Amino acid sequence: MTTHEAAIAPATPPVIRECGSCMLCCKLFPVKHFDKPAGKWCVHAKPGSGCAIHETRPNVCRSFQCEWTTNALMPADWQPDKAKFFIFRSRPNQYDILVESGAPHSWRSEKYYAPIKQIAASYADQGVLVIVSIGSKRIVLLPDRDVDLGTRAEGKEIILIRETGPQGVRYDVEIGGEDKNAPQEPV
Repeated sequence: MTTHEAAIAPATPPVIRECGSCMLCCKLFPVKHFDKPAGKWCVHAKPGSGCAIHETRPNVCRSFQCEWTTNALMPADWQPDKAKFFIFRSRPNQYDILVESGAPHSWRSEKYYAPIKQIAASYADQGVLVIVSIGSKRIVLLPDRDVDLGTRAEGKEIILIRETGPQGVRYDVEIGGEDKNAPQEPV
């Protein structure tokens, strides 16, 4: 496993970095408790000073940790408020990269794209999806290409297909039916 593969390997729960100035999760996630849609700042987020209700915030906010805070191998300069995206494991077979809509190409910069693709390639062999979300747009990262699903995958199950043939292994994705197991808020 390379350093970049380990950078988003399943993290151990203890926080190894504090959020510091970063509050990107307060913007990108929906929070039903506050009727807060994805992509809008939480009314309790106070940029520069943190959450105004930090001591009494709901459990969904209290329990969330992105990979940057829990994974020591994640480079320091991948701090979400600087990178303009964050990575988290939404379910056992899926990593999500949520991207700030004001910087939709940030994850594609040379600094991030090659390591992210390397990670996606190594996880595809394990049946793990890596999905980039920019608002309601979904892009699945496969070892040999990126599959832009647009907005048609919103609320749908995304299925990783692995086929072995004379040319070797080939990956593809399918859009399934309604995703009944989709996390509604960060887990």
